[in-house]
Amino acid sequence: FAPPSTSYYLPLLVYKLPMILADLGVAFLLPRLFSTPTHKQLSRLLWLFNPVSIYVSSVMGQVDTLICFFLVLGLINLNNKRLWLTAFFFGVSALIKPIGFFLIPLLAVDALRRRNLKEAFILPLIGFGTYLLGSAPYLNLPEFRYFAFFPSQNLQSTDAGIALASGLLIPWFYITHSLIVGLLLTKRLSLFTSLGLVVLSSLVFSHFHPQWFVWFTPWLLVLAIKSKQLWLYGLTLLAWLVVLFSFDASLHLGAFLTFRSFVWTIPQTLYFQQLNLLSRAWLIALIPLLALPSHEKTSKS
Repeated sequence: FAPPSTSYYLPLLVYKLPMILADLGVAFLLPRLFSTPTHKQLSRLLWLFNPVSIYVSSVMGQVDTLICFFLVLGLINLNNKRLWLTAFFFGVSALIKPIGFFLIPLLAVDALRRRNLKEAFILPLIGFGTYLLGSAPYLNLPEFRYFAFFPSQNLQSTDAGIALASGLLIPWFYITHSLIVGLLLTKRLSLFTSLGLVVLSSLVFSHFHPQWFVWFTPWLLVLAIKSKQLWLYGLTLLAWLVVLFSFDASLHLGAFLTFRSFVWTIPQTLYFQQLNLLSRAWLIALIPLLALPSHEKTSKS
């Protein structure tokens, strides 16, 4: 059926409803990551008016908000010391997109740091086992293996790296991930911050899809609010918006039904290209910035 000429199209709303409900679910859950009433209220307010989540759930209608919902559930259980539930929810998130794969090993690393060999074995078993059990009914389907189990998008984070020789490239994502593991083992980073930095590093070293940034937004909110540096949150959102508008218009204003009657694009001038590069550089700079001692103290509180 062709969509009507009006701005309201019921099937489109039905398609986006699960993402919108997940978005509201995050707004309900996020305050549980804070201890003071002021921080609780501020986190909910900032999330409800957060352009990243609004864009992902309402404009694009992508499932990344569902991933964010399960990641937040994992973080809440992390705060409550229920790590087996954290591993479970990370495994559930990996059933949608595989970012949880890179988080589950950090739970084992943290257990090793605490010299808890039992948890170091059980937590990855729960996380990866959840994913395998959820995937088992579809493993015989070649379409599932190609488009979901081994999709080419999984390798986007490894595109950029240090070329040591012809055909040998060490991805920046692997370098950063290894550094985070080392800092976690030597007790220079908390588990909460380490998880967030892994999510961030999986994005910034690639030409990431703009909706993926919602995965990292809960960590950004928590670290900015607890450290009382909301400028960090605002500047990062501004950088994300610049990156968003560097994409084709169909991925931002063109996604609105009311904007389909005309073509609207950002002039790809040299100045805007440099601004886009500067914005992407800021997102990369967030990795060492959020690992500084001032943010580490707040993430442990």
